[in-house]
Amino acid sequence: TWYCCVGVATTISPLVNYGLGQIHGPLLSWKPIFLILGAITVCWSAVLFVFLPDNPMTAKRLTEEERQIAMRRLERNNAGTVRHEFNYAQFKEAFRDYKLYSCAFIVMLTGVPSGALGTFGTIVINGFGFNHFDSLALTCPIGAITALSIVVVGYITRRFKNTRYICIVVCGLISIAGDLICWFGPRNNRGLLFAGIFLVAVQVASGGLAVALVSSNISGHTSTL
Repeated sequence: TWYCCVGVATTISPLVNYGLGQIHGPLLSWKPIFLILGAITVCWSAVLFVFLPDNPMTAKRLTEEERQIAMRRLERNNAGTVRHEFNYAQFKEAFRDYKLYSCAFIVMLTGVPSGALGTFGTIVINGFGFNHFDSLALTCPIGAITALSIVVVGYITRRFKNTRYICIVVCGLISIAGDLICWFGPRNNRGLLFAGIFLVAVQVASGGLAVALVSSNISGHTSTL
């Protein structure tokens, strides 16, 4: 549910950007988008800095009983709390564990396409023959597909054990099919090309599964700060 908000944001933000892009004034149409949304982001980061705790021990709104419950949950999950002492044994163990490299490779392969879709999706749609602002608005369905696919694979992996790798592969294959449609599809069939983008968006779900895979199998903290 938390990760599917990536898709929810992709659904809502293009509409906001589309509206801000209609502002006519001395500035170019894209500048109000950056100035207004950038200012909101900076202000919200200040709110999070003040009110979002780092761990249960520093959460001021928790009672002592609630804090102990939260600590026991971390202990049960073997997650641990943040420690600021550098643990050389953990550092050495991480670099000698092949599973760490495997997880890093999976996250990289699933995360790079997700970032590319979010960054260049509008440009790709624009290449289908839509104008810039219509392309921006047409990214909304992509966000909806992203959110839905994340919820679906999340349900499947919680309902059936040991299916994360399978779901990652299936989402990747669906995305590859969408890539091939966008690459080789006829340029005059914009509906088919747009459907290919929908299939590409399913890949974001595999990125969420990859992150969950790492967080479920790797725990502990070591830091020099």
